[in-house]
Amino acid sequence: MAELLVRTSLNEWAAQQEMAEQEKEVMARIRDASNARKMLRDVLIESKKKAEDAMNDRKNRYEIEDSADPLPATQPAALALALVTACDGVYSEDGQEMIQKTELPTTKTSQSSNEERVVPFNIMTTIQKALHDSLGLDVEFD
Repeated sequence: MAELLVRTSLNEWAAQQEMAEQEKEVMARIRDASNARKMLRDVLIESKKKAEDAMNDRKNRYEIEDSADPLPATQPAALALALVTACDGVYSEDGQEMIQKTELPTTKTSQSSNEERVVPFNIMTTIQKALHDSLGLDVEFD
């Protein structure tokens, strides 16, 4: 009987050691997964910050500096045209030449000496296509 108790005790001790080892392995996997998740979160936050900084830089770079003749906020087509013409290196040189060769018809307003810009339909279509192709945006102009 004593021999049976010794064997049972040894078997229990071996089972406890095996369970402790398995628990250590599980804890190591959980720790590794937690560390990987933290690293991914840090990389995501850093990537998001870089993207926001790049968008702010792009916004600042493409702001219209001509304060004497600012574009009204009610003319999104004229603003988009100004952004496209101000963009360096994003569009092909052929596209820039086409935009530069296209003359904008102007009309005088009776209330002010500033000229009102009228954007031709083909330019608006070109801007819509460029925004759709580069950014995936579907824009409609009034």
